[in-house]
Amino acid sequence: MSGTILLVEDNSDNRIIYRRVLEHFGYTVIEALDGEEAIRLATERVPDLILRTSRFRGSMGGRRRRRFGPTPDERDSDRRVDGARDAGGQGAGG
Repeated sequence: MSGTILLVEDNSDNRIIYRRVLEHFGYTVIEALDGEEAIRLATERVPDLILRTSRFRGSMGGRRRRRFGPTPDERDSDRRVDGARDAGGQGAGG
């Protein structure tokens, strides 16, 4: 396999392990320590995949969401919340 992965991880031990595994499978790995750096690198290098820990969700904030759109997890979460509102009688007009 080949491709470029942007790895966003603040823990150096985890970052080393992830990098070694990904490189073993033929990927080029770009590393970012936080969300701000990830946004900069993603814009400059345009990776095939961004791999991040869930802790970075808040630190990447609205800028990431505006630039890259919601993640699949965020879309699913939004649907669950909307579905709960509909089930509770608090739909769009609610």
